[in-house]
Amino acid sequence: MRHSIKVLSFLALSNIFVGASSLIMLPASAETAAQENPAVVETSSGKSCSVKCNDPHPACSEAARVIDTLNTLTQLINDGKFDAMGEYFDEGVSAYNGDTKKMIIGKEAVLADIKSRYETHLKGEHLVSYTIDQPYAKVTGNRAVVTFVAKKIISGSHPVSMESHSTEVFVKDGDKWKTLHYRGAWKKSSS
Repeated sequence: MRHSIKVLSFLALSNIFVGASSLIMLPASAETAAQENPAVVETSSGKSCSVKCNDPHPACSEAARVIDTLNTLTQLINDGKFDAMGEYFDEGVSAYNGDTKKMIIGKEAVLADIKSRYETHLKGEHLVSYTIDQPYAKVTGNRAVVTFVAKKIISGSHPVSMESHSTEVFVKDGDKWKTLHYRGAWKKSSS
């Protein structure tokens, strides 16, 4: 099953916290997602780019829901929808920033870090595309792990392609999957 969500966003994060990704379960089609959650589609800038999920590998049907959650959160992050993102984080969420070598712990601290990086990124660079490549998701009880390669192309005076080998841990809260931990580090790619 191919998952694809169109993200109507123009600005990228310098270190997108995909891991902080996820929690209103949306279907995998852009049209249905737009109908069920208009906040995911509209952005303040009115500009658009596409977030795609190539060749997902869910270990079971519940793992496919986790990948959908990852897509949804990624879209919210790209759109700068910080209030909506909070719904997709566990209260004890943590993130390890491989670039700064810092661990960030707690929902408010993680959201503040994402917002800070997002606002820094507003100064001239624009996201052209974002891809979650070959995510593998496995669910064990009320926990899930997703590994994937995130790829983005950023425009500007010197366009750049970047990728991050990422791992995100989710915890199930009721019928929703929430990010519990994210780890990734962006590097320039050769492509």
